[in-house]
Order: sequence, then structure tokens, then C-alpha cells
Amino acid sequence: MAGAGGAAGVLLGGVLTQAWGWSWIFHAVAVGASVVLAAVAALVPRRPLRTPGGSTCRAPRP
Repeated sequence: MAGAGGAAGVLLGGVLTQAWGWSWIFHAVAVGASVVLAAVAALVPRRPLRTPGGSTCRAPRP
């Protein structure tokens, strides 16, 4: 399955660059990254994790 995905990616990239030019790929990646970031922000819970002992495990703040 991974080989088919790699082959499809190369073929799709070739079609896109022939149809709209190589610079359009950067716009497509930016849109895709924005969609993924929005999905992660909506789907990942913000509550602290619970350890098997019952204590909370908080992620470090940047």
C-alpha cells in the first residue's frame, strides 16, 4: 500500500506541476497544512492526562 501511495504522489505531483506550474504546489501545501492544524486543534483534548496511579500528567508549557 505504501508503494502505491508513493507512486500516486509522484504521478499526482507531475500532473499538478504540468497543469498549474511548480509554484502552485506551495499553495496546495499551505492549504493542506492549515486544514490539518485546524483539525488537530479541534480534535485533541486539552484536559490533563491521567496516569495509572491517578495523578495528573501535564504537558510542559513553552
